[in-house]
Amino acid sequence: MLTRKQLDLLNYINKHLNKDGIPPSFDEMKEALDLRSKSGIHRLITALEERGFIRRLAHRARAIEIVKLPDSLETNNKVTKISRVSTINKT
Repeated sequence: MLTRKQLDLLNYINKHLNKDGIPPSFDEMKEALDLRSKSGIHRLITALEERGFIRRLAHRARAIEIVKLPDSLETNNKVTKISRVSTINKT
């Protein structure tokens, strides 16, 4: 079971991936959920990862993969399954 904020964040990440092809930055997620700090986003991302909805690649910016979506998001967004990894390398 996800909290409302976790569900909102997962939905935002999914929509951003579908629209732009890359996951959103922490600042973009913070603004989308109207949070005051990036630490709140970090806690939500960690909770989604622990529950098996997303996977992160260590030491990479924007490296978020959606592993599964809850039934409510799959029905609302008409998505069967998303599995995409996008990374941006800093040089």
